[in-house]
Amino acid sequence: PDGAVLIIDRTPDEVPQLGGDFESTREVPQPAFGSATEYVFSESESIPECNGNACVDILIEDGAGGGWGVLAGGPDEAIASEVASRVAKSISFGDV
Repeated sequence: PDGAVLIIDRTPDEVPQLGGDFESTREVPQPAFGSATEYVFSESESIPECNGNACVDILIEDGAGGGWGVLAGGPDEAIASEVASRVAKSISFGDV
């Protein structure tokens, strides 16, 4: 109940798309690709993996028609954002 969830989704042939209603969005740094978009879902029921907890979804476009989605959820938005950010920043060209 107080744990976190982390889902990493690689979509090599299509740009990642958002799968739910979000409360806010912002651009976040991504070392290999310049930037990514962070979407915040507070106590989201629209994404089953969030199970009613705060979730953050970071979508990264790789510049070649594909990308990654990094969805993290936790007991609060700060934890979800920290987990998603750490993982999103670690993705590089070598991960293709």
